[in-house]
Amino acid sequence: MCLAILYPSIMRYAIVTCVTPNWLPAAAVTLLSCANNGAAAFADLLIVSPNPTATQRLELEAFNIRHGVNLVLIEIELSDLEQLGRG
Repeated sequence: MCLAILYPSIMRYAIVTCVTPNWLPAAAVTLLSCANNGAAAFADLLIVSPNPTATQRLELEAFNIRHGVNLVLIEIELSDLEQLGRG
């Protein structure tokens, strides 16, 4: 899933991908495409994923360096998702 969010108080957007950890590379490439088409100038590029491994976090950092982008990984706990599902 990919969506855009506006922070009204600071008039800044975020483009967010929500993926399971095994889809982190696909999310990174998706957001790289956004960055290459100018989105990084006005939006934060965020990946939300539950419980990525240390290796996956390091791979994303290496991806950021290699491509000159700043993709931010927001880690969530699966228990947080379970709570959200219960309302």
